[in-house]
Amino acid sequence: ANAKVARMGKGWHADIGKAAKAINGTLATIGIGASFSGLIAFGKQCLDLGGKIVDLSYQAGIGTDAFQNFQAAALENGATGEQVADMFGKMRKSVQEAVEGNKTLSTAFDRLNLNADALKKLAPETQFELIARAVSSAADKQGAYNAASDIFGAKIAPKMMQFIDAVANGGLEKAATSIASVRLTPEQLVDALFEYLTQI
Repeated sequence: ANAKVARMGKGWHADIGKAAKAINGTLATIGIGASFSGLIAFGKQCLDLGGKIVDLSYQAGIGTDAFQNFQAAALENGATGEQVADMFGKMRKSVQEAVEGNKTLSTAFDRLNLNADALKKLAPETQFELIARAVSSAADKQGAYNAASDIFGAKIAPKMMQFIDAVANGGLEKAATSIASVRLTPEQLVDALFEYLTQI
């Protein structure tokens, strides 16, 4: 059973890897004969992680597959899924307010040579990528930085510039490739638990 959990943990997303390692450690400590409490802990983490993926993707306004790509890219660049969801929420609000005539946000998009009306017609993940590319490739770096702060929020944008640059330069594609064989849906998390259960 320990070996099974170890194999499950190796390739999975970072959070799932932590869950597998946690149960592995528990079973090693208490012994396979007393593994029920460890199984319960593992199951709870699986369900919690499944719920987290769904909750954050809903908050971001994108599908779970797309969210996992953005989250994986964020984790590789010192950020978190929660921060990604916050950025998407602020971005959607910024696009809408610019469309409605907010001068500060209209100026921010103009500075990046982007049109809020056109952006609103696109999927949120496409909006994000276009904004990221515009920020990363801008000749006026300070102006682009200020625009990103207006669009994504002054509190979070400065912490996420590395992530923004990664998204602009193929980071999503790399993240998608890196998790392609281990991409998780909430259903798969539950399936993993049952597969584990059959092995003990």
